[in-house]
Amino acid sequence: MSNRRLSRRVLIRRLLLTLAVIAVLWVGFAFVALRMPISGEVTYALDWVWGAAQPLSEGGESGWRVTTTAGVEVTVREGYLGSYSLQLIYCPHKHSPLSWLFGEIITARAGHGEGIDVTRYLASAIEPLARPTRFVLGTVSGNEPLYCEGHYLAARPDRAAAEAQPTTSMVGVTLWLSGEYRLPGATSAMPFTFRTSLANGAIRDILDGAGNAAPIPMDGKTYRVIIERRLDRLFEGIDFSTATPESGGKDVLWALIAETRFVRED
Repeated sequence: MSNRRLSRRVLIRRLLLTLAVIAVLWVGFAFVALRMPISGEVTYALDWVWGAAQPLSEGGESGWRVTTTAGVEVTVREGYLGSYSLQLIYCPHKHSPLSWLFGEIITARAGHGEGIDVTRYLASAIEPLARPTRFVLGTVSGNEPLYCEGHYLAARPDRAAAEAQPTTSMVGVTLWLSGEYRLPGATSAMPFTFRTSLANGAIRDILDGAGNAAPIPMDGKTYRVIIERRLDRLFEGIDFSTATPESGGKDVLWALIAETRFVRED
């Protein structure tokens, strides 16, 4: 009888020892995972896809021209756009097999729950629409393993940036455009001015140059993310004969956001 009790005690001790070893190994693995560095950098740039739009060639003046699918010839002579902010959105993932046990610690280490997105860039930039060109904004660091999407917001720039605009006031204005349009069959062009104080933004998948999904890993490298907008689609669907400065400005901004893409450049 005593031998049975002894054997049972030995088995219990061995079982407890085995469980203790497993627990130590799992805890050690968890803290190793927590200490694994997650770092990398992303440089943001704003750019334009010209498509069917063409720059004006008369005397090297600024501006560009496009003919819409409805046959309206639109010439842009001057314009500005407020690009307010950009940020990346991380891919859904689990940080550790022990997240059920160390959820709060791992969450904090990964950057969740802090109320701050480290990839967010407050640009408050004013882009000239009469001379569209690539505009490099700045570089941010990431603290998530992988980013799948990006968010772009066009909105009114802050007052300091707006007041620094040398030609046209952009205080309280998101988008402002002026030029002329010529309807199909018309012999003369008519002037237009579009403006809006509304804001609009989009969340888009991060793509490569071929249009395939291209998530950005935080692997110690620096990646470039280009936010592309299409010039030749800005005036699609606008009825110039009835558009007001406000309705036309809104339509242009909505068309701009609809054609926005996030493109990764390694």
